Amino acid sequence: MDRRRLISGGAAGDALKRALVPGAPSPKEDCDDLGIQTSGPGGIAYQHFSFRAMACDVQFFFPLEKYPSAPDVAMRCVDLVEQIENAISVFRPGSDICRINQLAKIRAIPVGAFVDELIPLALNWHAKTGGAFDSTMGPLSRLWGFRARKPQLPEAADIVRTLEAVGSRYLDWNPANKTVQILHPHAELDFNGIGKGFVIGKIANALDARQIGDWMIHAGQSSVTAMGSGEADSAGWVIGVSHPLVPRTRIAEIDLRNQSLSTSGSARQAFVAGGKRYGHVLDPRTGWPAAHWLSMTVVHDCPVACDVLSTALFVMSPEEVERYVKENPDVKILGVRMMDDREQVELVARNFATSELTESGNS
Repeated sequence: MDRRRLISGGAAGDALKRALVPGAPSPKEDCDDLGIQTSGPGGIAYQHFSFRAMACDVQFFFPLEKYPSAPDVAMRCVDLVEQIENAISVFRPGSDICRINQLAKIRAIPVGAFVDELIPLALNWHAKTGGAFDSTMGPLSRLWGFRARKPQLPEAADIVRTLEAVGSRYLDWNPANKTVQILHPHAELDFNGIGKGFVIGKIANALDARQIGDWMIHAGQSSVTAMGSGEADSAGWVIGVSHPLVPRTRIAEIDLRNQSLSTSGSARQAFVAGGKRYGHVLDPRTGWPAAHWLSMTVVHDCPVACDVLSTALFVMSPEEVERYVKENPDVKILGVRMMDDREQVELVARNFATSELTESGNS
């Protein structure tokens, strides 16, 4: 299958295996940007596997000597991700979500596996974030040109008109029958902002079922889940948080152990119109790109929570973020925003233990 490109392990062939030595640079560019330490906890050499999914490189790190079955598990996870994408991707015409967007505006229709889990999750997180996360953002993303990767500045009147078709209130979900109806003729369901965390969570469950307890997965430059060795002297995986304005520069490091991390930002996807910069992360409450933060990193036990909250908190104002993390102490955040002088950035860290976060001083 051409979209599966495993660099090493299992059926991909022993000749392609490459055990990464402690401290060695990663072979993948996006892994370098994220700053992932390849040695993992305890200085163990980890085996690396990679495949393409969700428009990014999904990468696995396992201690192969400890888990000889890891390559086969990795291959099974590739199949699992393929099944999920076939159900939830709006970019696959035959997916369940595309079927829903075509037919559910006419009547309530039954949904398939994975979608039946994601709809209630998305609705729940919409409520928890006061509407800062919304799974019906498709029309706005298309209006701004981000869906087609041809960004443009729309007319303000068009933003207001399109915003009328955005809102989780248009999703009529029946949990008993597992049916959904879309109550606005121009509304759409889109799991961008929650799908990647959902996929990583499913992979984590599969690894746990095979009793593989030491591993790290990252998807592109934004989402990581890592399980440590459980040794008392191990701090876990060291994850570098990129500076949002200075490429290949870490602004901080986070020790991640038995948790997930997700980062949202608009540094790499933005455009300039009329002398003003517009990022690709849109606020579902206003229809305009979020402008309070340069990046927002969230650490939490749940990969879905990380995925959702890194976006939801990114669109929130600093005051809203402060209130949210105060009310939810299990949510750890590292926000980066521009200072008033427009020459330096400020790091806003909340709910981390002192030993978990190290600022690099590159602000």
